[in-house]
Amino acid sequence: MSFDQVGKNRQGGMETDWDDSGRQEERPQPFSFDETTRPVSTPGKPDTIPGDRETEETEGTVEAYDPGSVTIEAAPDLKEEEFSPEGEEDLEWYYQRGKQMTVLRRLHDAVEAYQHVLALDAMHVKARNNLALIYDNMGLFDKALEELRTALELDPRNIEVRANLGALLGEHGRVEEAEREFKRALEVAPEDSRIRFNLGLVYFRKGLYAKGIPEFERTLSLQSDHKEAFYYLAQSYNLTGQYAKSMELFEQLIEMDADNYRAHWYLGMLHDRRREYDRARQHYQNSYRIRQQTLERQEE
Repeated sequence: MSFDQVGKNRQGGMETDWDDSGRQEERPQPFSFDETTRPVSTPGKPDTIPGDRETEETEGTVEAYDPGSVTIEAAPDLKEEEFSPEGEEDLEWYYQRGKQMTVLRRLHDAVEAYQHVLALDAMHVKARNNLALIYDNMGLFDKALEELRTALELDPRNIEVRANLGALLGEHGRVEEAEREFKRALEVAPEDSRIRFNLGLVYFRKGLYAKGIPEFERTLSLQSDHKEAFYYLAQSYNLTGQYAKSMELFEQLIEMDADNYRAHWYLGMLHDRRREYDRARQHYQNSYRIRQQTLERQEE
């Protein structure tokens, strides 16, 4: 629920302790315990890379909001024998356990831990936010939506929760609602690059490429190394007929990330359009080679 702000320990897009500053890497966005963004189709989407499931399925996917570091400092190694009669009512113990179980991918145990937190304190916004993201990871959209809406009722100005709500709605095709939530989040945090980026993705998904361009440009002005913003801005220029700008951005992206097979592929298409067939062939070949190497590494 794939953004960048203050945060200390965050796993899979989950809010943990928001009192230290933290930085986030652009992708995988969001939830490092799995990355809960789901593939969606895009009206008027650009040509996809043949045989590439990633571009065929995920073009324009709204990303999860992640204000903190994608890789979190693991919660303490809590052991069952540490329980005591008093400890069983220790809210912080269960909150830390919820984080730890999430890191270990024991999601049902994490749900149980956060539910125990909420039984002790129904107004614990962080626990509700984290619980919602786990529910979404488990495919329980309605439960995730309920927890985020309840968290917002408790803390209407919490941009992490609101942005997660926007991303959740966007992931499930409710793009009008997602757009509204991102805009409301920007009223509170207009300089948040991740919210700007996700709003741009909402416009991209709706086929409003020209409307998304300013959001991607603003994202890059706030976070100059945001590779996904480079990619979607280049695609938006491409889809609005601004081919020279698109080529320039894809070239910059390849300078930043030489193994970005998507950038190579679409840059090849743009050279094709200009009848620069040798350069197009080179980028196509690079794209195919990089993609195959990636698949081979995944199979090892």
